[in-house]
Amino acid sequence: MQNRNKHLTSPQPLSQLLVPRGERGKCTVISPPLPCEQCEQNGRGVGVRLNANKFCLIFERNLTPNALIRSSVLVLAAALLTAMVGCGQPSKQIEKPIPINIKAQNGFPVTLQDSRGKTVTIKSEPKRIVSLAPSNTELLYALGIGDRVAADTTACDFPEEAKSKPHVSGAAGQIDLEKVEAANPDLVIAVGSINQKAIESIEKAGITVVSLEPKTVADVAGSVRLLGKATGKTTQAEKIIADLNAHLDTVRKLAYAVSSPPKVLIAYSDRPIYTTGLGSFIDDLITIAGGRNIVDSKLLGSIISPEKVVALQPDVIICDPGEAAKLSLIPGWKTGVPAVRNHRFFSVSEGATLVRPSPRLAAAAEELIRFLHPELFVNKGTK
Repeated sequence: MQNRNKHLTSPQPLSQLLVPRGERGKCTVISPPLPCEQCEQNGRGVGVRLNANKFCLIFERNLTPNALIRSSVLVLAAALLTAMVGCGQPSKQIEKPIPINIKAQNGFPVTLQDSRGKTVTIKSEPKRIVSLAPSNTELLYALGIGDRVAADTTACDFPEEAKSKPHVSGAAGQIDLEKVEAANPDLVIAVGSINQKAIESIEKAGITVVSLEPKTVADVAGSVRLLGKATGKTTQAEKIIADLNAHLDTVRKLAYAVSSPPKVLIAYSDRPIYTTGLGSFIDDLITIAGGRNIVDSKLLGSIISPEKVVALQPDVIICDPGEAAKLSLIPGWKTGVPAVRNHRFFSVSEGATLVRPSPRLAAAAEELIRFLHPELFVNKGTK
């Protein structure tokens, strides 16, 4: 008894294993638990031989009170198994060690820090998720868990299946708390700056919220990794990140040959002219694709004046197809802005995006470099 207590209180933190006889040395005693000489020699702790010649239950060193309780239960279960096997057909030889540690299912619970800097604990793998932003919805589908999206917003239009989900936002885009609660989510994915008021109400209702708010291309990878951890899809998340980085690196290498990057303006609207400057993933993508953003500083309200655009002389304007005609009508632009004068407007395809932090950014960067630098693709067998 003293030997057994000595082993159990040893400072070495170990676990418990159910092992075949011979894997850890032959145990020479049957239950109740007694010191196993061979296990003792190997530094394993206390062992019990169960089912005569079949396997041993190893009680490792430094067991906590909870572990001791689990161990006792396991001994009882094993003893019952022995009796049952003795009354029936001989059991098959166990060929490999069987770990019997009690672990959290699928890696949960998990604790993480979201874009707000808030520490969030997710107790179990989320099965019903509400997305409050199109970029978040895209990421959930990219991770292969679109079927877990219980609801999203009216702005969530990619992939196509997202349009058919129940929506928790009204016509003006405000989040409806009642609709969020009706979706019965165990996790809500939000954007901190956009959904701030909604987040406060949702959390007061006792629903777990994780905020994602990537500002740069590097942040996009971080958001994918964070969402992968929150949903139990870490392997898929790392693959998305690897593919995104590999695609962007290919575009970067092509842009190395560019000696004179064209000046680029991204315009979301014409009245006023909303744009994006430094410290954004859009600015990163323009640079990666071999261009130079004319907005080289942060603007108040992200608005640039028509006169400032004329002064900065952009060679290319990135905008939605419907905005090109409107921008062309701004006084002084038809002759005073090179991009308008030469009709150099760029829009991405449906399979790409420059305005949402999603895996489609890489495709947008490739499309943009092809538009800015068609000379890089001459006689290379590319269309």
